[in-house]
Amino acid sequence: MKKALKAKGQPTKRTPETLKLLLQAAEVGAPLRACCAVAGISTELLRQWCDDSPDIAGQIATARERGRVNALQTLQKAGEEDWRACAEWLRLSFREDYSARAEIKVEQEVQGGPLIVSEEVLKALQEGHKELIAGIQTGG
Repeated sequence: MKKALKAKGQPTKRTPETLKLLLQAAEVGAPLRACCAVAGISTELLRQWCDDSPDIAGQIATARERGRVNALQTLQKAGEEDWRACAEWLRLSFREDYSARAEIKVEQEVQGGPLIVSEEVLKALQEGHKELIAGIQTGG
């Protein structure tokens, strides 16, 4: 009777436990490098897994989105006690409407060419904007 041949090489790290650790780290928003470290694998190995099984990339994306939704729900609930949590929830959920990064457009016709702002004036405008946003955030 012949003995079954054993597969040569290292045992696979792609186990249910490794995938579970990877997805748990992704769900709390850890960067992929940190997710891999927690799971005990390299980012290169994760890339190989994703190339071999695209569903792994989908599972990671789903875990990250689940984490995002959980965080937003937590902020929304915290808003019942503190208005700043609601403000943060709005900024994160509706960035284009509530972002702290205001878009300032200056339109002016200048005879002979475009309006040029010196670096000093630009820095002063940026600092003033930062102070304005800080004042809004602190209620003062």
